Amino acid sequence: MPNVLGRYANEHHYSIHPTKTQIIDCSKTKSDYIWKLDGNDVTIAKSGVHLGLTRAENNESHINVQEKIKLARRTKYALMGSGCHGTNGLDPPTSYQIYKTYVIPRLIYGLEVLPLTRSDIEQLEKIHRKNLRPLQSLPERTANSAVLLLLALPIEAEIHKRALSLLLALLK
Repeated sequence: MPNVLGRYANEHHYSIHPTKTQIIDCSKTKSDYIWKLDGNDVTIAKSGVHLGLTRAENNESHINVQEKIKLARRTKYALMGSGCHGTNGLDPPTSYQIYKTYVIPRLIYGLEVLPLTRSDIEQLEKIHRKNLRPLQSLPERTANSAVLLLLALPIEAEIHKRALSLLLALLK
């Protein structure tokens, strides 16, 4: 298989770096097969990153959700200097528009192609509501439905919108 990949890359004038290439063996029975690409050994890894998503043998969706939550949190903190923090900052609709433009795409990037478990979606919903409360200057004890009713869609709906958009792009 890697030889076919190397031949195709040579035909179309691009190169695949053998030391940066990894193979993730997802089979139940592990083999000691040595994979080669253009005469160089290719490493067998338990996980690897492709297009910003971690591909792994198991717990792939959980790993990606945790990484996306960290990334969204860092993005939100970076935006606080611009007044996107609720109290004494920008007005809630403007803050939400900035949140929707910068934080949500980083929170759910690539998750529409992964099979998310219920606990993964609940973690995403929890961080989404936790981010929305300060933007609207609402106390922590505000009902979840009130937080989402005033401005936003649940994060599961955002993921479904992107999955449908991906499906439409594939079907065209």
